[in-house]
Amino acid sequence: MIGVLVATHGEMANGIFDAIDMICGTQENFNIVSLKRGQDAESFGEELGERINELNSGDGVIVLVDLLGATPMNQSALNLYKSDKVEVITGVNLPMVVTATMERDCVSDIKELVEKIKNDGKDSVCSVRELLNV
Repeated sequence: MIGVLVATHGEMANGIFDAIDMICGTQENFNIVSLKRGQDAESFGEELGERINELNSGDGVIVLVDLLGATPMNQSALNLYKSDKVEVITGVNLPMVVTATMERDCVSDIKELVEKIKNDGKDSVCSVRELLNV
């Protein structure tokens, strides 16, 4: 099973974790890591690496991070050089994590799931006024 890790600044990942539990139920091979205020990049990177190793059952791990170019992404990206079974996607939103957790058993490989997550994340952003034509 492909592992899913959400890595964010502050408490955002905790909220996503709780929402996934509410919407999708308790998930296997799913975890979070939060960059705490004042935490240095190196210690965050160590914690992140440990979580990736815990989640990697051989099918790979997708790390969903909040901001392009920020510490969670930068530290996650270092793991791309260690394994071709690690993927990092920026701009995490709840629909992306729902897709990651619910569709991972329905795809043939990690790259296919990455594309589905990216597409569903983009498709979930809209102006409700425009959607309802109000």
